[in-house]
Amino acid sequence: MLFSLRHLTHVSTISSSSQREKQQRLPRRAADSAAEEKETQEREEQLARPALRQKFAAVDDIVLLKAVNTFRPWAAAVGTSKGIMKVFDDIAIHCRLDQSFGLKKPGTAMRTHFTNLKDKEAQRKEEQTAKQRGIERSGELLRSLAMGEIASDEEEELDFALDSSRSGEDSGEATEAATSSPTVGSATPSNALLEASEDEKAKYQYKMQRLQFEREQEDQMRVHDAAEAEKRRAHEP
Repeated sequence: MLFSLRHLTHVSTISSSSQREKQQRLPRRAADSAAEEKETQEREEQLARPALRQKFAAVDDIVLLKAVNTFRPWAAAVGTSKGIMKVFDDIAIHCRLDQSFGLKKPGTAMRTHFTNLKDKEAQRKEEQTAKQRGIERSGELLRSLAMGEIASDEEEELDFALDSSRSGEDSGEATEAATSSPTVGSATPSNALLEASEDEKAKYQYKMQRLQFEREQEDQMRVHDAAEAEKRRAHEP
């Protein structure tokens, strides 16, 4: 009999405790539900607010790039364009919820603008690389000009050496040099021609390098102009 009373008392205590816990959970659930409803309402109001701008501004680009870095659309399954577009739809909503984002764009527009930003950055890096390459080539040409000694005064000396060798041949000095033993340090026509040949070779190499550099510059300009024309055609309505 005593055991039964204790058992009933214990059961009653558990029941009362359970009821109190339920009563305590009800206000918490109601508060959580109210908070969720408020958050949903604020979200809908934020998404429904009118656009502040029609075109992307710098602040919009920053918000977009941060969202792309967060959602990582490149991590979507390869070959599933729908999966990538779903990510950009989420990016559009995420950007729209940012107070500093002043546009109202769908996911397709967000993806297009991000692609344009990426292409512009790639083009900027390519132009910077081409510019640096051109500077390096110009430096090489200047060094070649300095080391090859192709200044105008040296060209005059080269012409003078050639003229001297020709006049020496006409006067019979070549025959005399062939029959007599040449002394050390004497300037013979063959030596003059050899020196002239080396100078001509250096001048020819310089001109070929200069021509190659100019052709590369023209090719880079053509590629750049073609890319700009293609972008303009892509943006035409």
